[in-house]
Amino acid sequence: MASMKNFLVGRTIKAARRLEQQHQWSAAIDLLTTANKARRHQTLEHELVQMRHRSFYGSNQTGVDTWPPQFTDPFPPGPGIPEIKASELSVELVRAGVLGHGALIVRGLLAPDDVARLHGVIDACYDGQDQWYATEQPSPNDWYHEFRSTVSEQTAEASLFGRSWHRKGSAVLAADTPQGLFTYLDIVRKRGIAALAEQYLGERPAISVEKTVFRRVPPDTLGGWHQDGAFLGEGIHSLNLWIAVTDCGAEAPTMEFVATRLNHIVETGTGDAPYQWAVGDDVARSVAGPNSTVRPHFQAGDAIFFDQMNLHTTSGGPTMTKTRYAVESWWFAPSHYPPTTLPVMV
Repeated sequence: MASMKNFLVGRTIKAARRLEQQHQWSAAIDLLTTANKARRHQTLEHELVQMRHRSFYGSNQTGVDTWPPQFTDPFPPGPGIPEIKASELSVELVRAGVLGHGALIVRGLLAPDDVARLHGVIDACYDGQDQWYATEQPSPNDWYHEFRSTVSEQTAEASLFGRSWHRKGSAVLAADTPQGLFTYLDIVRKRGIAALAEQYLGERPAISVEKTVFRRVPPDTLGGWHQDGAFLGEGIHSLNLWIAVTDCGAEAPTMEFVATRLNHIVETGTGDAPYQWAVGDDVARSVAGPNSTVRPHFQAGDAIFFDQMNLHTTSGGPTMTKTRYAVESWWFAPSHYPPTTLPVMV
């Protein structure tokens, strides 16, 4: 039985690579995805990560003519993060929220079964990384296997801040857990989020290896105010999706946001900024103005969309008692992709 299964997996991969040689990248990815959904196999999941990565360099993407896109704003004017229900979600409302107000909260974006799947993924990939670091071998169930580019000389360890920095910040790269990445992309495709991101960006999106992460944040965690645009570079087209996998804001750390649309990069490394790339608390609150900042309470399955101009930080502290689980994924238009991070096509 095992030999027959391995034979079928090998045949599927060969068929996908033939499509790849014909530059039919989307068809190759879809073939592997369909086969793995029918019967999951770690070899298929490893191949999918690399196929998605290679396809970025092999396919030609044509971007939209103008950016940011036009939108009609149905939300009340002034500071504050607008909120909608998942049943109301549309690309028009995401544009209005992100480009008009800095962010958009979506209540109940994921169903409880999706949340349960992601909770298990996060624990499994953290345990897998711990075993990898302890033994330099993948865990028996292969929940952690460090991504290595077969195309670019750039590495996930060298670009942006590297794996050790991410783990200190309570994050594991999704690309380092092929099973976890497949599960996450399966969920966002099923819920229509991948299609929405493609509409928003105007082309089939790529996610960032270094900025698509599974998070398990201890209760006493304090972050630094930052805009991702400060280190992603100029001219990018982005959409970030942050999903709460556990309730947060009361007993577990949440996120704190400057609740208005910013169209410039705020000065970094001044005042009481904890890092050179971070924004000081005094500067952030000055930018926020008299309406200050917001610290939303999220229930498991709630989410928030924003882009590289949003100024935000992790908000924990001594009053918190529980660990926060979350998934964060940065989606980019391939035609306007940041050079500082490795790509994986969706």
